[in-house]
Amino acid sequence: MSSTSFPRDSAAAGAQVGDAGRDTLSSQRHQNCGPAAALRGARVLIFDKDPVAREYARLLLLEYGVAAAAVADVDDACTTLTNGLIDLALLDFVTARDDGIRLLQRIRAEEALRTLPVVILTGETSEDAKLEGFRAGADDCLTKPYCERELLARVGGQLAIARMRQDVLEHESHRLSEADQLNEIALQLTSELDLKALGQKALDVGTSLTGAYCGTFFEFDTSGEQLRVDVIAVAGANREQLDAWGVKALLEDVAGALRQETIFRQPDMHPTATRGEGGRTPLRSCLAVPVVSPSHEVIGGLMFAHIHPGAFGSRAERFAKGVAAQAAVAIDNAHLYARA
Repeated sequence: MSSTSFPRDSAAAGAQVGDAGRDTLSSQRHQNCGPAAALRGARVLIFDKDPVAREYARLLLLEYGVAAAAVADVDDACTTLTNGLIDLALLDFVTARDDGIRLLQRIRAEEALRTLPVVILTGETSEDAKLEGFRAGADDCLTKPYCERELLARVGGQLAIARMRQDVLEHESHRLSEADQLNEIALQLTSELDLKALGQKALDVGTSLTGAYCGTFFEFDTSGEQLRVDVIAVAGANREQLDAWGVKALLEDVAGALRQETIFRQPDMHPTATRGEGGRTPLRSCLAVPVVSPSHEVIGGLMFAHIHPGAFGSRAERFAKGVAAQAAVAIDNAHLYARA
C-alpha cells in the first residue's frame, strides 16, 4: 500500500503543477471567488476513483495555494488522514459510493477527526446519496459535474467555518462556554428541519454570543418588483417593541450592504434618531451579517442591536459571522430534505 504525503508548503505544491497545468486555469478566478483567502495554506484530501476528476480537482485547488493529496484507494486515504494534518476531506460518492460512506463513517468515529469538515461529491440525480451522506456526517455536498466557482465556494466556505471555530478556541479560551456553543451550533442547526425554528435557534445563539440586547433573523423576498425584508424570528423583544424602536427602518438601512455580502456595523447611531413608531429609538449600536448560501445567494441576514454605543467589537463580529455561516449551510440542507 502506498501513502500520500503533502509538500512542505503550498508554494512547493504549486511548483509541482508545472507551467502547462497552471496555464489551463484562468487567472480570472482569483478575482471572482470570495473564499480564496480561506483556501490558502489549507491541506485537503481528495478521494475520487475517477483519475481525470481527481487530477482536475487537485490542480484547481493547488492553483489557490491548497496542498491537495489526491487518492483513489481507501487505505491510502486512511493513511493520509492518520499521518497528515488534514483541514478538509473531499469524498466522491459517484464512482466510490460505498467506499466513500465507509471512509466518512471512519472519520466521524475517530476522535481526532470528528470535527474535520467533509464535502461529498454526488451525482446529478443522486438525492439519496446526498441524504445518506448528511446522515453519515457530511458537512456539505457538491453535485457532479460542478463548476470551478462552486467547488471553491463550498470548500472555502467549510474551511472558513472551521478556522473561525479554531480562532474562537484559541483566542477566547477564557469563554469556554461560548466557544463550545459555536463548536456545537452546526450539529444543533443541521438537526433542525423546520426553517422557522432553525432561524429562531440561530438567532438565539447569535444574540447570546454577541451579547446583543435584541436581534432579528430575516429573509430577502425578491419575488416582487421591490426587495422585501421578511422578519422570520426575533429575540430580546417582541415584534411590537421592535417596530416601535424603528427596527424596520434599520433593516432597510442594512439590506443594501448585506445584499453585497458586506457586514454592516454601526457603533453609535445618533441618540436623537426618530425612526420608530414610538418616537426616539433606544438602540444605539448595530451589527448585521449576511446569511449567504453555498451557491453565493444572499438568503437574508442576522441583525443584532444594543442600547449602548460601541457594543459590538471584532469578537462579536466573529461570532456573528460564524453563526450566519452555519445557518446558511443548515438552511440549504433543510431545503434539500424538504424536496426529498
